[in-house]
Amino acid sequence: MKQPGIPLATESQVGKFCRMAEVRRILMSMKAALPGAARGCVAVTSTTPEEGKTLLAALLSSAVADCEGKRVLALDLNWKSPGLHTLFNVENGFELDSFLVGENPGGHVKKTGFDGLDVLTAPTREQLSGRRNLSFLGLSIVEKVREMYDFVFVDTASLFPTNQNMVDPVVVSTACDGVIMTVMAAVTPRTMVRRAIVNMEVSGATVLGIVMNQRKNVESSCRF
Repeated sequence: MKQPGIPLATESQVGKFCRMAEVRRILMSMKAALPGAARGCVAVTSTTPEEGKTLLAALLSSAVADCEGKRVLALDLNWKSPGLHTLFNVENGFELDSFLVGENPGGHVKKTGFDGLDVLTAPTREQLSGRRNLSFLGLSIVEKVREMYDFVFVDTASLFPTNQNMVDPVVVSTACDGVIMTVMAAVTPRTMVRRAIVNMEVSGATVLGIVMNQRKNVESSCRF
């Protein structure tokens, strides 16, 4: 059964949401779990599509830039279905080959409406056509950008279903300091969540925590 989609917020709504108490609590818990609180690279993923991971990545990156004055990058590695460019109202696509060979990597990022927050969007589909080993390309990008910023938040694909044309979130997460998973309350099967966590941990990724989205689903399901 297709899960209910979460509509993407506008840039102004992201700014409003990033100041909410719930986002601050998630941010505090994340930083407490990170080995080094001053800098970090965190992947944001989900078990299945449309569980709110892109919005969460945008909120956390916006909150760090807004609250702490850090230099932050929101990195879109969900190349099969990118969404960060829509949230931050920037044009999607950059010159992938130029970035990989090190020709002014900072020149490929785009400014957002938040001080200190940049975004690196997904490449265009034309640039990805015929390419293999996209996961290793994603790893290369993470390694380059994490030295340029205090914090990097990586929006990845969902773990399931797998696809050979996607950047594998498990592979990418191993290059990050930790990973946060979003779960749609009362919708995502617990067995799939456990399977996703095991896949992460077996591969060497550090699961920092799980964010339950749409908690009202649980409250509704408990009513008689």
